[in-house]
Amino acid sequence: MKKTAFTLIELLVVIVIIGILATISVAQFNNYQAMARDAKKIVYINQLQKALQLYAIEEETYHLPCAGYHSVGVDPCTKTQSSGFVGFGNDSATNPPSYTTSIAKFLNDRGSLGSATYATLTSTQYADKYMYYHNDNGYSFSVKLEKPLADYAVNGKWYDLEGTMANPSVTDIGRMQTIHNGTQKDEPTTDNGVYTRYLMNYAVGIVR
Repeated sequence: MKKTAFTLIELLVVIVIIGILATISVAQFNNYQAMARDAKKIVYINQLQKALQLYAIEEETYHLPCAGYHSVGVDPCTKTQSSGFVGFGNDSATNPPSYTTSIAKFLNDRGSLGSATYATLTSTQYADKYMYYHNDNGYSFSVKLEKPLADYAVNGKWYDLEGTMANPSVTDIGRMQTIHNGTQKDEPTTDNGVYTRYLMNYAVGIVR
């Protein structure tokens, strides 16, 4: 007699296989979405770096007067070092009292950062995504990626004080940010919180 229908076990096996394939497909789709968002973040951080370099060519400094974080009640224009979230300021969707002019607006006003990029970086979605740090040792822009690159230190152009490429590891971004906070290369246990507090894991910058 010819078999005309699936058995219950065969149907269950098919359902299980379909379930597994669906789970894998959803996971891969979510992974690709995260990678796409990360790619956009890297595009913006590279635009910020290029804008800063254009500004620095004219002004011969990475200091951004009056822009970024400042203590409440203190004139932001008296600062000698620049830092803070790139999109925070009175021109932004996010305007805490410790910010006046955003770093994004500062670069946009000087013509080095495009208006569309400036509008994006000061929007609610992006205002707290990027951080800037500057001192006598150089500067850094940093961001948190959802899928950190295994070699982000290389792709992020991190270098040590001798000008050689830093090893691509989690400790290196903490060490490089430590340098930007004014401490020394041999003090990796002290950092300014960019990695440990704000969980930034990708950065571009220059260390002198």
